[in-house]
Amino acid sequence: MAAKKVREQWSRNLYQFFLWTFIVAFGIVGAVQVALHGTGTRSSAPMSGWKKMVVSWLSDMEMQGHGDVARWIVVAIFGFAALYAFVCDIRFIRHITPGLTRLGRSIKKQAVHRESFRELCSQIDQDMEGGYREFGTGVYVSSSWILEEEAMRLTRIRKITCKSGFGKNGLVLEDVDGNCMNIDFIFKEPTREALDFLQEKLPGAEILGGEDFMEKKKGRMNMEEKKLMSWHVPKTSQEAEELGERAGQGDASAQREYGKCLLFGKGVPADKDKAFGWLNKAADQSDEIAKMYVGHCYLYGIGTKKDEDKGYAMLDEALQYNYPEESSSQPLAEYSQFQEEDLCQLFWDLGDSLENGLGPYINYNVAVYYFEMLEDWGHPEGGERMTHFKKGMFGKWKKI
Repeated sequence: MAAKKVREQWSRNLYQFFLWTFIVAFGIVGAVQVALHGTGTRSSAPMSGWKKMVVSWLSDMEMQGHGDVARWIVVAIFGFAALYAFVCDIRFIRHITPGLTRLGRSIKKQAVHRESFRELCSQIDQDMEGGYREFGTGVYVSSSWILEEEAMRLTRIRKITCKSGFGKNGLVLEDVDGNCMNIDFIFKEPTREALDFLQEKLPGAEILGGEDFMEKKKGRMNMEEKKLMSWHVPKTSQEAEELGERAGQGDASAQREYGKCLLFGKGVPADKDKAFGWLNKAADQSDEIAKMYVGHCYLYGIGTKKDEDKGYAMLDEALQYNYPEESSSQPLAEYSQFQEEDLCQLFWDLGDSLENGLGPYINYNVAVYYFEMLEDWGHPEGGERMTHFKKGMFGKWKKI
């Protein structure tokens, strides 16, 4: 990832360097030609548009006896264009090698003892293979690195200052040496996600000015701590125990239901790791409902390593299993064993994924469709999520 981004910056700088070099050459040649041979207003070639207007203006000046003035005006225009392009060229000539790109220089500053710049980029890439999140253009957060125009070791950050305002949301990170780095976002949601990530990785860092973000986070945590959404059917401890016994005997449906009990704390204390284990066993026996809940676990990293794309794909397969026709208004397939609680969880997960980009897509219109369905079925969580959106032009939904 780091090496790829460095190459992108390098190739873009190289392209712009050649472009401005061409403009410099064009401006110089144009200025010399006009200075030696005049403005060329007597040319018989047909002209139209802005060229005709300029030539007409220059011809009028020559007819009034100001030919030399016209010539030097054109020379000055070409000369100014060449000078401006030359200044731009100087800016890019300093960055036409990978190690001298803005990101390249930032990376090199972090490990001056390393002789190989390529080795350093490879080390960062290996680190980011362990999991990273893109929070905005050019901002990637992994387990130990933040990459932007200025790179810093995440482990050295001691203070995080939150900024909020219209179009000016972001974080200021300060390391133990007093160096600061700004991460700017337009919207609050990616700022909040980045803050959550940093708090998880840096429990000892001081948080300043994050009251607004923390309040929103507290609201989300309350929803998560609720665990049992209104659509889930509760289980008694005796029912959960009986399911556990049958699960141990290899019954796929019992393994799935016992996994759901452990996942949501229905009749037993919640245990994410055990829940994923039982659901996986049921899925291995081709239990379609269990596969859906395994996708739920992958989507949110519950009891397993988070894999949003895989989780979304498994949820989408569950949707196709229940609604095999293209029209989402088709009734459930006759062979489906999905109950209302399973379908509601499926719609919730898909809507949440499409709203927040947890999978490969963001689609507010479809997300709203799922939340509206939950609300129509009488589940208040759907109506709560609907408050995140408003209808824009042409009936399209926008996130508030």
